[in-house]
Amino acid sequence: MRVLFFLLALMYLLIPISAQADYSDGLHAYLKGHYEQAFQELSPLARNGNTQAQYLLGSMFVNGDGVQKDLVRAHALLSLAAAQGHEKAALYKEEISWDMSSSQIAESKKLTAKWKSTSDAREKPDPVSQKTIASIQEQLQALGYYSGAIDGLMGSRTKRSIQRYQQAQGLPRNGQPSQALLEQIEETVAEQPSQRLLASLPKGPWTQVLLHDDFTDGDLSSNPPWTIVSGAFHVDSGHFLRTDSPLPEASQASKGKEEENDALKIFGQVVKEFVDTQQTSQEAPSVAKIYTGVDLGPVFALRMQIQLSRKEAGQSFAFGPFTGQSRISGYLLRFAQEDRQSLTLIRVGRSGTSVIDVVRGRHLLQVQKIETITWLCFQDGNMEILINDEALLKTRDTMYDSFNGITFLNSAGTYGISSFTVFGPDDS
Repeated sequence: MRVLFFLLALMYLLIPISAQADYSDGLHAYLKGHYEQAFQELSPLARNGNTQAQYLLGSMFVNGDGVQKDLVRAHALLSLAAAQGHEKAALYKEEISWDMSSSQIAESKKLTAKWKSTSDAREKPDPVSQKTIASIQEQLQALGYYSGAIDGLMGSRTKRSIQRYQQAQGLPRNGQPSQALLEQIEETVAEQPSQRLLASLPKGPWTQVLLHDDFTDGDLSSNPPWTIVSGAFHVDSGHFLRTDSPLPEASQASKGKEEENDALKIFGQVVKEFVDTQQTSQEAPSVAKIYTGVDLGPVFALRMQIQLSRKEAGQSFAFGPFTGQSRISGYLLRFAQEDRQSLTLIRVGRSGTSVIDVVRGRHLLQVQKIETITWLCFQDGNMEILINDEALLKTRDTMYDSFNGITFLNSAGTYGISSFTVFGPDDS
C-alpha cells in the first residue's frame, strides 16, 4: 500500500496541469480513504479516456477499495491505460493476470473493447461543443460558480459548477452543457451584475455596487478611469490588469521577524513617497502605482481578485482606500512573500505609517490561481479581511471616516488583477 501511495503521488506530479483540475479531487479523496468519493470523481474521467483515472480505478477494483473486488473490471481498466502508454498499468495488468482464469481474461478483453469503443466516440472532438463548454466555464467563472481552467473539457468540476448554477436558477440539475444553457448564463451575467456581486459578499450593510471593473473593455481611461502614477500597467488579452516590478536582490530579502519589521518600515516610507502626487519618479522608480476615484463613507466593502505569477521571496503589493486630494492618507492592506506570506493592515498618514494588525501563513495566496481578497469596513470602525470567504483578520480602527478612491501599489513582483469592486450602503 505504501509503494502504491508513492507511485500515485509521483504519477500526480507528472499529470498535465489541464488534467489535474478534476483528477486531483479523485486522487486526494483516494489518499484520504474516501473511496466512494474517489470512485465518483474518477469514473467519468476514466470513461473519457483519462489514463491516470483508469489506472487508479483499476487498482481500487484489484484491492476492493470502496468497491467489490473485481479482477475482470480491474484488468479491463488497466488494459485501457496500458494501451495509451501507461507503463505502471501495463505491469499491474500482467501481475494480476496470473490470478485470473482464461475465461476471466476473455471477459476482460470484451469489456475493454466495449469501453474503448465508447471512449473513442467521446474522444472525437467537436469544435463547436468544446467552444461552448469553454464559454460556459468562462461565464460561470464570472458568476463565481467555477474556478478551474478554461479548457473546454467537461470534467466533474465543470459539471458541479453547472449544477450549482442550475440549482440557484431553479433549473433541473442535470449538469449538462448546451448552447441553450450558455445563452441563459450569458443573460444572467448581463442582466444581474450588481445582484450577483452583492450576493457574493458576506451579510452586511452594503446594498449597492459603487465601482466595478473587470477590465473586459481593455481600457484604463474610462468605466472607471484609472490614473497610472508610476510603473507599467496594461490590460492583457485575458482581461487581466498586469503589473510587473523587479524583485529585490536575494541577499536583501528579509528572513526574520526583526528584518521583516525593518522591511515594513522601508515599505511605509515608499508608500508615503508615492501616494503624494508631487513626488518625482526618481525617488522609488521600481514601485508601480495606479488609482481610481470613488466616493466612500465609513462603511464599505472592497474586493479584489488577483493572481500571483510566481512565488518568490521579496514580492510585495498593497491596495486600499485613500482620503484627501493628495491621496497621502488612508489604509493599505499589504501582501508580502518572505519565508512565509503575510497580510498587514496599515494606516497611512502625513506623519508616517502604523501597523494596525497582521496575519502570517505559508499559503495565504496560491500561485497561478485567482484569489479573492475582501475587505469589509463597518460603521463602528470594525474591519475584516477575507481570502476566498475565509476570515483571516479582524480588527478595529477609527482614524478615517470617508475616502475618495482606491489605489494599488506594486513594490515588487508580477501580478494580474482580474477585478476591483467597491460596495457601499444605500445613499438614502
